[in-house]
Amino acid sequence: MSVELRKIALQRENLHKNHESSRPLSKDYEYIGLKGEDAFANEFKKEIDKELRPGGDAGKDFEDILGNIDVKTARKAYNLIVEEGKVVSDVYVLAQYIDETDVAHLLGWEYKDKVLAAPKRDFGYGIINHYIPKHELRTIEELKDILLKKIDIYTIKTPIWKTRSIGIARQRLSDDLLVEIEYKQSNGEKLYPHTYIVRKGSLDNYPIQIVKDNNLVIVPIEDLEIYKGEK
Repeated sequence: MSVELRKIALQRENLHKNHESSRPLSKDYEYIGLKGEDAFANEFKKEIDKELRPGGDAGKDFEDILGNIDVKTARKAYNLIVEEGKVVSDVYVLAQYIDETDVAHLLGWEYKDKVLAAPKRDFGYGIINHYIPKHELRTIEELKDILLKKIDIYTIKTPIWKTRSIGIARQRLSDDLLVEIEYKQSNGEKLYPHTYIVRKGSLDNYPIQIVKDNNLVIVPIEDLEIYKGEK
C-alpha cells in the first residue's frame, strides 16, 4: 500500500505545485497526509479518495454521519492545527506519522465548533492557526462508537439548576446514549466538560417529569458515568 501511496503523493505534489492553496511545510507532506488518511480509512472501514483534484480536497477527506471529516497528520503532532479561515469540515482528526515505522497513528479528534473556539497562534510559518493540544482531544474510541457502533449523542443546553440534574427524553433511552452538557461559564469554558454515557436500562428507576408533552427522565449530573471510550 505504501508504494501506491507514494505514487499518489507524487502525483498530488506535481498537480498542486505553485498552487496558492498548497502549503508544503515539511518533507513528504503529501505522503504523510495520505498515511494519516490511510490510517483513518483502515480504522473506520473507509476508502481513500484517490482522485486527483487540481483545487485540492476542499478541506475534507471523508464523509460520514457527522459530516465532512478532515485528517491532519504531522510528524510532531503535539496539537491539532487548522488554519484560521479554513475551518470548513465538521470533524477534525489528528494523526502522527512515525518515519522509523512508516506508520501513522490516530491520536484524537474534535468538532468544528470546538476548533473555531480554540486559541490561535503562529507556529513559525507566518500562518495563524487554531490549535488544540492533543491531550485535550476526544478519544478515537469515542469516534468509533459514534461512526461504527452508531451511538447517538444527546446534547443538553442548560441543566436543571435547582437539582443540578438533566432531563433526557425517555424515547431516546432505548439504547446506549452519549450525553453532552453545552452550558458555558462566563470565561467561555464548559461547566461540565465531560462526555457522559447513559447505558440502556441504567435510568429505569429515575423519576419522570412531563415537559411540553415529553416524558423526561430526570437524573442528577453527579450520577452520570463519564465516558472514556469503549475498549
